[in-house]
Amino acid sequence: MNMIFHSSINGNEVYSLNGHNWYYSNNDERVREDNVRLCPKCGYYPTKKGHDHCIANLPGVEFACCGHGKLNGGGYIKFILDENGLNIFNETRETIYDLEEPLLFRTLIERLKSMRRKPSKIIGG
Repeated sequence: MNMIFHSSINGNEVYSLNGHNWYYSNNDERVREDNVRLCPKCGYYPTKKGHDHCIANLPGVEFACCGHGKLNGGGYIKFILDENGLNIFNETRETIYDLEEPLLFRTLIERLKSMRRKPSKIIGG
């Protein structure tokens, strides 16, 4: 019996018949590095590092997914913990899931975005 694997890449539904070769669900086109699609939520491609454009480079975050506007959620934040096991907010929580705590997820995303380093002004330049 063949098993079909389902997932999404940058918010676009994909499937695989063997777990190795992936295809876009809407047209059976094979997923390759040169045909990554726009996020259906923000309309941007992933960054060069493969991060979600809208939440890339969040401080104190190992990796995150914005959920790409999916009604069933799917976003998450995986925090970097310090030597005491605390995240950037001095909490022991390592991962937050959109589906489990949608309000907290959105609030933390906005707080982290506001904490991004702002470029410093060059004085006398």
